[in-house]
Amino acid sequence: MSFIKNPSITIYSRKVGDEKITVRISQQTDPEVEEESEIRIRVGNLGNLAESQVIYARIRDAL
Repeated sequence: MSFIKNPSITIYSRKVGDEKITVRISQQTDPEVEEESEIRIRVGNLGNLAESQVIYARIRDAL
């Protein structure tokens, strides 16, 4: 049982061209999926799906 309401971490970075990259990883609060995490990735102001998928694949491979 966890006493932390929303355990999460947010990582901010910049890539070449000074685009902002935000990665947020949070633990699920639903007891049925408590062992899972949610990862949100945004590249730039509006997002970039292709680059976000590359970052996600690298995170997944590292785990």
